[in-house]
Amino acid sequence: MKSSTETMRPMNELVVSMMEWIKKKNPQVADFLVGAYNGDDIDPAMLEKTVSFLVANSAIAATVLASPGSSVISELLYDQEDTDSVIDQYFYNSRGGMAVKGRLDAVQKHLPIITERYLKEQSEVIIGSLGSGPGRYMADAISQLRAKGYPNSVKAICFDVDENAVLRGKRIAAIYGVTDAVRFKRADMQGNMVKYYHDKFDILVLKGILCPYDDKGCRTLLEHVRPMLKTGGTIIASNVSKKMVEGDPFTCFIMDNIVNWVMDYKDEAELRSIFEAANINWESSFTDDLGYHIMGVGRVF
Repeated sequence: MKSSTETMRPMNELVVSMMEWIKKKNPQVADFLVGAYNGDDIDPAMLEKTVSFLVANSAIAATVLASPGSSVISELLYDQEDTDSVIDQYFYNSRGGMAVKGRLDAVQKHLPIITERYLKEQSEVIIGSLGSGPGRYMADAISQLRAKGYPNSVKAICFDVDENAVLRGKRIAAIYGVTDAVRFKRADMQGNMVKYYHDKFDILVLKGILCPYDDKGCRTLLEHVRPMLKTGGTIIASNVSKKMVEGDPFTCFIMDNIVNWVMDYKDEAELRSIFEAANINWESSFTDDLGYHIMGVGRVF
């Protein structure tokens, strides 16, 4: 690592501990990461060497590089299986990693509340989840509602392009005992999906789908899926917050600059403007405990 710290950006204890381990394994990679983090030009040859090092030593980094945005990444952070990987332990315990788990917890808390508001006025609620991954939060929410006395009132359809995510989702639904209520469809958001499911859902969830897109891309996506909601329906859509850049800059640096999982960080005002530009009435928002993920809640009329 650099001997002078006069111009170096601060690193928390978690980062320092990981970097000390990397320094022992590969000093060149450690020096490159510290230099790039502090604004040095990124040398392509060293970047390639660093990427290879990360792939060999981190399941999370390898998964991100193979498929940025894959639900496998989130599932690794949810489960936090025992690992000897120092780098994966870093991601597990980083504020950014904890916030991904916190986002799941927040959706599992608020989705049943939003759903129950509909159940007070109608006998059945249909929820759609786009880019659902295995739909863990959907199985959990329906299980919660059944425990509250709504045994057959909520149905859900989870859409994901990844066949393995769909298969895993079916297993998770079985574990929760809700296979009769949660269906899985292998599909992306193109083609005839929107037309086929026009005016279908009371609630539509997009967890983490907006994060890579700029404002225009987010608005276009919301406009595209908006017809899937019934009149009066609710859309819940999340985006990673600018607070994450402030609170966990090293993780953001690794994701954006090293493994090429680039995010478009937004604050609540920007997400609200996107909703309104897509003709969705902004109602409220909620976040994970750290405030790194904003879940906007809006309705269509």
